[in-house]
Amino acid sequence: GGFGLSFSSKISWNIAANLGYELPWYRITPFIGYRGLYDDYAKGSGNDRFQFKTWTYGPQIGVAFRF
Repeated sequence: GGFGLSFSSKISWNIAANLGYELPWYRITPFIGYRGLYDDYAKGSGNDRFQFKTWTYGPQIGVAFRF
């Protein structure tokens, strides 16, 4: 994502790995996993320049619904 278009980041990407089990009588899937997000953003120049390159990562839990 990003590619430096308009107000977007230069580059941004996300990766996630999850494990879950579908409960057949409810058609829901509780899951646990791990997610990583990288973002490289810059705007402005000189003293008005704002820039950050960041990694955000960690465990995640959730529930998926199928209907």
